[in-house]
Amino acid sequence: MMRNKFRMLRTGLTLLLVVIMASFVPIEVASASSKGGAGAYTIKKADGSGKMKPAYYSTEWKFQFPKDWEIEATVVDKKRNMMIVLYETSSKEQGLASYDLTTGERTWRISLAGIFEGEYQTFTEELEIQRNGEIFISGVIYKSITKTSESGHSYTDREMVSNALLTIQSSTGKVTRNIITPASNSNDFAEEGPWLLSDGRLMTASSLGLESNKTTLRYYDSAGKLLKTAERNGILMHFNNNEYVYLLKWDQNFTKYTIAVRDEADKVLRNYTYKTEQGKLKKNEVEAAWGTRFLPDGKFVVFADIYNSVNEQAPRSKRISVFSKHGRLLWMHNIAAPDRDSIYYTIIGDRLYVVDYKAATLAEINNGKMMKPVKLAKESLSEGMTVFADGTFYTEKLARDWSAANNKKHYYIGALKPIRNILQVTVPDHTRLEWTDSTQVLLYNYTNKQVSLLRVGK
Repeated sequence: MMRNKFRMLRTGLTLLLVVIMASFVPIEVASASSKGGAGAYTIKKADGSGKMKPAYYSTEWKFQFPKDWEIEATVVDKKRNMMIVLYETSSKEQGLASYDLTTGERTWRISLAGIFEGEYQTFTEELEIQRNGEIFISGVIYKSITKTSESGHSYTDREMVSNALLTIQSSTGKVTRNIITPASNSNDFAEEGPWLLSDGRLMTASSLGLESNKTTLRYYDSAGKLLKTAERNGILMHFNNNEYVYLLKWDQNFTKYTIAVRDEADKVLRNYTYKTEQGKLKKNEVEAAWGTRFLPDGKFVVFADIYNSVNEQAPRSKRISVFSKHGRLLWMHNIAAPDRDSIYYTIIGDRLYVVDYKAATLAEINNGKMMKPVKLAKESLSEGMTVFADGTFYTEKLARDWSAANNKKHYYIGALKPIRNILQVTVPDHTRLEWTDSTQVLLYNYTNKQVSLLRVGK
C-alpha cells in the first residue's frame, strides 16, 4: 500500500512538472520536419537594448500551392488583411490568387491567359496594391513570325507587337482595365508608368525613342476607356503631383542635360540645366555618372563612380550629387569604395542611405552627412535589400555547408525610422522569406510549394 502511494505521489509530481514546463515553454504549432516545422527554422528577436535573443514562434497557418505553380511575386497588405501571389504554371499560364491573411484560405483566383489575343507575358516583378485597391500588371504581347537563316533554314521567332496593361481589383480579383498600347522604344531615361492620378484616371507614357525625343501620354477612365492622347516634346523622366519632368536635350558626352517641368496642359512650370560632373577630382580621376533618380518632392540625385583612368589599383569611390527641384546643386557626398560591388547609395521613400554589404551596415545620409552606421549582421551580406511599404526591410546571407542539403539562409530584418534590428530568421536553403514585420514572418518552401505564416513570440 505504501508502495502504491509512493507511485501515485511520483506520478503526480511528474504531471505537475509537465504542467509547469508547459506554462513557461511555448509549444510550436508545426510539424517537426524539414518541410518547414519545429526545428526547421530559428528565430531571434531584438530585446530592449537591441541584443538578439532566441524567440519562440507558432505557425498561424500553412498550406501548399498547386504543384505546378511557380510563385513569381508576393504582396501582403495588413490593412486589407490579404496576401496576393503572381504565379506561373508549368504550361506557362500566369495568374493571380488572393488569400486571407488571418486564415490562409483562398478568396479568389484569376488566370491571365486568354485576356489578350496573341502570346501575352507579364514582366511585372513586384506586386503593389494601389490606394484604390487595384493591382497593376504590365506585360507585352508577342506574335510568332517565320524567319530564314543565312544558311537557308526556316525557323520560328517571336516579335513584340504591343504593350499590355491589366488593372485588377484586389478585393474581388475582377479585371477593371484591359489596355493595349503600341510597343514603345524604351531607353535608360524614360519612365512609362502606369500612374494612378488623384482623380481616379490612369496615365501611361510611351517614349518614341531618343532620336525623336518625344513622349506620348495616354489617359484612361476607371473602366479603361481612352479619354485622350497627348504628344509632348522631350522624354518623360519623372512624374509626381501633376509635375511632368521632361529631358529635352543633352550633350554628346551625356554629362549636361536640359530639363523642362510642365503640368498636364503642357504649361511650363520651370526649366533648368544641370551637369552630372560636379566635384573636384584628383589627377587622372574620372567621374562616371550612371544614373539620375528623383525624390517625391522633385529634388533629384545623380549617382556616379569615381576611378583613376591610369591606375586600376588606385582607390575608388562613389558619389551622389543632390539637386533642388530647380536644378541647383544642394550637396554632395563621397564614400570610399575599395570593393565597388559591395557599397551602394540607395533611395528609400524620401530618404537617402548607403548600404555596405561587406561590412553589413546601413546608414542614412542627411544633408550631405552620413549618420552613424547600424550593424545589421556579424557577417558580410549578399547584395540586395528588400524594403516593404511600412519601412520594414531585410537583407540576407547564404551559409554554405560541406553538404548542400545543410545550406542555410540567414535573413536580417530591420526597420528604417530609426534604423534598428528587429529579427533574425534562419531557414533551410530551399525556403525564402516573402514578407515580414516585427511579429510575423511569411516563408515559402519552393521544394514542396508550402507557404507558412509564423507568429513570433517574446
